[in-house]
Amino acid sequence: MLVVLNGCRLQLPVSRTVYQPIPSIAFPVTTHALLFEAYNLSEDMSILSTHDDEVALFILFCDTILFMGDTTYTVAPSNLERPLETTLHDSSIQFDVILFEIDSRRNPADFLPIIKLEGQTLKQLYRTSDYQGIRELLQEDDVLFYKQVSAAQLVRGVEISGAHKGDRYHYSVRLLTND
Repeated sequence: MLVVLNGCRLQLPVSRTVYQPIPSIAFPVTTHALLFEAYNLSEDMSILSTHDDEVALFILFCDTILFMGDTTYTVAPSNLERPLETTLHDSSIQFDVILFEIDSRRNPADFLPIIKLEGQTLKQLYRTSDYQGIRELLQEDDVLFYKQVSAAQLVRGVEISGAHKGDRYHYSVRLLTND
């Protein structure tokens, strides 16, 4: 399946994430895969944890889910590459990137109604670090990342890092181009 993305009527504010400088990318670009890498797992510190990261990654374009994937990481560094054929005509096209840490028995499809019905609420809760609100919405599961990024940023690579419940984590997500 090939998806052509030209733009969206709804434009939300762009997050201010710092990215490593790389040479500019000439658009349009065609991608063939999405690469999701783990450098530091979010559940590797506590003696009570599984020491496995069960995560679900979603990429949305104009409220449409373009990518949904899940994996369990048991060791870092690790990576997961999944096919994603897309043509990006404009470097400023905006995507929402969401990373859930799954602590319950949910599967990624269980997050779809939450994203569809409560996506903007969840984004606001994440943006304001309202962990209690996130807990009320997701129960056992957590949001490690929910930001809007441009196509250029996604092609360069988006770093997802921080600390949650006293444990540091570091992932990256990147669209791999055919060029």
